Order: sequence, then structure tokens, then C-alpha cells
Amino acid sequence: MTCFQKLFLETTNPNTNFDRLLQKDVFLSIILHTISYIFLIYLFSNIFNLKITNKTYTKLIIFLLIIMIMGYIGRLSRVKSLRSAHISLGENKENADVKSMNLLRNAYYTFYFLG
Repeated sequence: MTCFQKLFLETTNPNTNFDRLLQKDVFLSIILHTISYIFLIYLFSNIFNLKITNKTYTKLIIFLLIIMIMGYIGRLSRVKSLRSAHISLGENKENADVKSMNLLRNAYYTFYFLG
């Protein structure tokens, strides 16, 4: 789990380049979380005897993959945007970095954002 914590910290840092999102650990996180979510849906559907077709599971997997990929891009874009906003308000770069990271990390470090 340490690798996911490191990934979270790096992808909420405004100094991180977007090419960081193309590394193996990001893809591993997306795949692992997709499998986890699908497993939870499968478990939930079996507990409550819900019929979910293979076609629906395929659509769910594609949806989750797209959402998570866009999520990483959006999160890094957002922290960079926050830094720019702080700088435009007169903060120096170091303070803007710290403030934007703190804002974003407090927003995303919750139980429902697992990735």
C-alpha cells in the first residue's frame, strides 16, 4: 500500500509533470481499483440476488477505466490550477504549492477515493 500512498502524494503535487501519469504504478492502481470495484458489485449482486449480465459488467469496467484515467488527469490539473490561482493572488511559489497541496489532499483523502 505504500506505493499507492506515494502515488497519491505525487499526483497531488503541482510540480509533478503529466507524463508521471503514464508510469506503471498509475496503471496498476487503475486496474487494481477497477477489479476491486467490480468484485464489490459482483458480491453485492450475489448477496441480493441481482442479475447483472456480462455485457453490463463489460460496460461497467469500461466506465470505471475511463473515470479513473480522467480522474488522475483531473486531479493533477486541479492542483496545478489551484497553485496558479494562489500565485495570481500574490503568494510566492512555495506557499502556493503548499496551500494547493493541502487543499487538494484534504478534499481527496477520504474513504470513497481509494485511488
